[in-house]
Amino acid sequence: MMFIVKKYIFFFISRDNLIAYSIVSVMLIVLLVFNVSIVLANTKPELLTDRPDITESATVVPFRCLQIESGFIYENILRSPTQDLTFITFNTTLFRYGVSKLIELRLGIEYLGNYNNNKVMMSEISEIGTGPLYLGMKIQVTKENGWLPEIAAIPGINLPFTAYRPFSSHNIEPEIVFAFSNTLNDWLSLGYNLGSKYFHDSKSFLYWYSMALGADLSGNFGTYIELNSYFPSISRATHYLNSGFVFLPVHNLQLDCSGGIGLDSFSSDFHWGFGFSWRIPD
Repeated sequence: MMFIVKKYIFFFISRDNLIAYSIVSVMLIVLLVFNVSIVLANTKPELLTDRPDITESATVVPFRCLQIESGFIYENILRSPTQDLTFITFNTTLFRYGVSKLIELRLGIEYLGNYNNNKVMMSEISEIGTGPLYLGMKIQVTKENGWLPEIAAIPGINLPFTAYRPFSSHNIEPEIVFAFSNTLNDWLSLGYNLGSKYFHDSKSFLYWYSMALGADLSGNFGTYIELNSYFPSISRATHYLNSGFVFLPVHNLQLDCSGGIGLDSFSSDFHWGFGFSWRIPD
């Protein structure tokens, strides 16, 4: 009897089933949001999101509006004849709320999976659970003025005690991102970030940059191409090339898909994902 129970528990938490549940859940949420958005549709500011690219936007959410940005990410870290390493973000959700015309509050939650498949030993180690809770804010510094970019500062912290042990640390991890944006013409825009994060456990820093060129292909369809790199203070740098597409079926709902590849031997092989962003009108 105990064997049967364990068998069914393993079935429900296995990687393939969790991926399927994540995809179905996102699709059901999108359908619900789409129907609600049609009912609530009216004239609103342009929907500007912080996904699916790595580059954060330099624009805050409108005052008294709640923006929900959620998705799924599959990352193949290593694939070789002897070992497969995979990291899956079954769900990452960022809640953004405009508390003034210049400031938004941010709350981030994640449900993660780490898989190590040893082909020689015919075994797989799986770790599945919540990631650390993220708390932060975005502060509008300047508006765009000619060639002077729009600028925002995004300070935040990760709370380790909220995470499943394999994904937690022993101390709060602070970070800061500076986001910049330039409008190049009627259909091209350039966003770029500089960021830093401190890991108290290892007494080390992580620095990064990202740069995304976005194109508005029509009134509700767009694409982007992006370069980003990470520079840990105690290990080798990693570099990535990313791209993706966004589609707005209504003014306050965005659907997205994205993917990318590592550009050096220290980076993950590839990643892909999809998701949605929904701004709830006030």
